[in-house]
Amino acid sequence: MKYNIRPARAQDCRDIERMVMELAVYEKMPDQVKICHKELERDGFGPNPFYHSLVAEVPQEHSSTEGHVVVGYVLYFYTYSTWRGRCIYMEDLYVMPQFRGNGIGKALMASVAKLEESSYSSARQKLENLLNKSMRIRMTDGRTLVGLFLCTDRDCNVILGSAQEFLKSTDSFSQGEPRVLGLAMIPGHHVVSIEVESESLQPAHGL
Repeated sequence: MKYNIRPARAQDCRDIERMVMELAVYEKMPDQVKICHKELERDGFGPNPFYHSLVAEVPQEHSSTEGHVVVGYVLYFYTYSTWRGRCIYMEDLYVMPQFRGNGIGKALMASVAKLEESSYSSARQKLENLLNKSMRIRMTDGRTLVGLFLCTDRDCNVILGSAQEFLKSTDSFSQGEPRVLGLAMIPGHHVVSIEVESESLQPAHGL
């Protein structure tokens, strides 16, 4: 059977609501569903979505007995692990009974897995692009550390090589009289701002 896996659109929310209820009925908990398509549209398709969704769509000639062409969905959202960093949590995966056995559920799950892999690869590439670049880090106690970025860890601490410490905030990489530290670890929770050469990064998020 032909089908297409695509990102959900706001107009799909009625179909997602329908399938959420089908899943709840299957799990014998229909009374636990407290939202409708309006909340799904508000929470998933606003400026700051709380979740994301993919849907499985079949051609009109293969529509369900009720005429539906959106026959499956997966709902997921991004969360954060202090060990792994950005992660994807899959909340729901559902395929209408009439369309099971065609690989649709597997395709939905595989699509989410690709999104997670892409997210990880993007973050890794960003880190690799920072390697050995001059970095200036302003601290909560007023100090500024300047050095070459070597790595970060799961707690968002930053490791600098050839590091120098300025006791007062400086607007230049070469200004002031620094104390030479060599190798330095900067606790992530003490970082106010990070600048990489001419680029500015928010604390922790840029890493």
